Amino acid sequence: MTERLGLGGATITALLDAEGPFFLPLSEAFPDADADLLEGADRLDPDPRPAPGRWWLAFRVHVVEVAGRVVLVDTGAASDTPLHSAWAPSGPHLADRLADELDVGAEQVTDVVLTHLHGDHAAGSIDHEGRPAFPAATYHLQTREIEAVRAAGEAGEHWRQLLDPLAAADQLHACEGAVALAAGPGPAVELRPTPGHTPGHQSVLVSGAQGRVLVAGDVFTHALQVLEPASRYVFDQDHDEAVRTRQEVLESVRTLGAALGTAHLHTSFVRV
Repeated sequence: MTERLGLGGATITALLDAEGPFFLPLSEAFPDADADLLEGADRLDPDPRPAPGRWWLAFRVHVVEVAGRVVLVDTGAASDTPLHSAWAPSGPHLADRLADELDVGAEQVTDVVLTHLHGDHAAGSIDHEGRPAFPAATYHLQTREIEAVRAAGEAGEHWRQLLDPLAAADQLHACEGAVALAAGPGPAVELRPTPGHTPGHQSVLVSGAQGRVLVAGDVFTHALQVLEPASRYVFDQDHDEAVRTRQEVLESVRTLGAALGTAHLHTSFVRV
């Protein structure tokens, strides 16, 4: 399933990589959420398969085409690689999905922006043999994210399966803060640090003559966080920083008139 937006000189396509239930019920993932907030969230982002207490997620990636570049934001959850999370759905490798459904070959991808290093956002970054899945692309990660997983000791060793091949192939770009991948006066793509869920989480602002979209990764994992950004999510690594980031992002998209590009909500592009 895909949804495409033309922004005037830039096109952004949301591709549903997989969907399925979370491994915790909503009440455990969001322990502060009450019935009224959950009801409001369902109005904003209706669950196509409602069930009491269950959290059904989309796992979505975004393809941005602008100024001769093909920018892939995250590489999904389903690809059966060493980076796949055991709890996430499985499916064809993202490179095959892109070729079959969008007619985008792996070698055409110029940039891969990983919002953060979690398996449900990065499983398709390498191929089945552990090599970079997009051989002509520069992979962009915030330095803070790289340093955090390297400092995590044994818990971070998992990500050497991605970082080491990228470094060996000279395809890893460690970003220091905001980065302009494509700069206007015309269409533009900007990486913006949005920490909290992980230390080096980043989002991607895509701007065109006819609109803007902020692809926000796991800044918002559920619609209830759009309605109440202070809601506690048990898997945010820094709750206070995550709340500040959500508040700042909501203010920014309102000011810009931008839509939110979502990874896990049922709605691909959310107007705040």
